[in-house]
Amino acid sequence: PDTYRPEQRDVEALAKLAVSGKDERLNRADKLLDSGRPDLAIADLDAVLKEEPGNAYALAHRGLAKVWLRRKEEAEA
Repeated sequence: PDTYRPEQRDVEALAKLAVSGKDERLNRADKLLDSGRPDLAIADLDAVLKEEPGNAYALAHRGLAKVWLRRKEEAEA
């Protein structure tokens, strides 16, 4: 359903899963953002950007995550 929200324990378990590679990190970051946890998504987005600094998708989503965390100055950088 459109109103499904995972429980907090499920989100925390997702954040702890071992992932490797850009695609897995971006996928998990998306799921964390959708779950209302931009704080956890930023770590995956930063890891992608370390490998691929110009990744537009990761840059945009990291900016969005920082806006949601009210870190507007960092989001604009």
